[in-house]
Amino acid sequence: MPIDTAIGPRSVARLSSQAFRALVFDLMDEHVVSGPVSVAVGDLASWRIVHTGQDAAEVLAAIAGVDWDATDVRVHFKSLDEHNHHLHHVTMGHECPCALYALREEHEVTPPEEYGPEEEPGSRVFRTYLRFTGGWYAPRAEQLNHKSLLREVLERHFGPEPRAYTTERFDLPGS
Repeated sequence: MPIDTAIGPRSVARLSSQAFRALVFDLMDEHVVSGPVSVAVGDLASWRIVHTGQDAAEVLAAIAGVDWDATDVRVHFKSLDEHNHHLHHVTMGHECPCALYALREEHEVTPPEEYGPEEEPGSRVFRTYLRFTGGWYAPRAEQLNHKSLLREVLERHFGPEPRAYTTERFDLPGS
């Protein structure tokens, strides 16, 4: 079944620009994600891409050039790095698109109506989060309960025991 997972810090806080850039750097440097990578600004209803590329220094410079207090930021990665053997238990060698968000205001991440019920009340309210949407090979929240490269990187930036929720699409033919 296609799944939708969001992972963020325990607190509903937005990372600072510097902390957000450090997370993006670690995700790219440790091959947790693969490119191309696009940096977009705006809000959840309307994004404007300000940079697309694979060079980490250029991606970080694009984020540094954002007026952090005036806009939301989204960094979209082509996928979890399906060639990283530390992530094979999640990706099974397949692409898993993901995006990292830093929002000025709290936002309840809601899956489309055809998704199943919320797993934990209040678990969907975020300002900074990494989201895997609609993929067949995306990590589920319970996969973060054990030590993994993904959890290690996220805990370094989100703190211990990041908050996560997963919903699964139940209405697809053959699911």
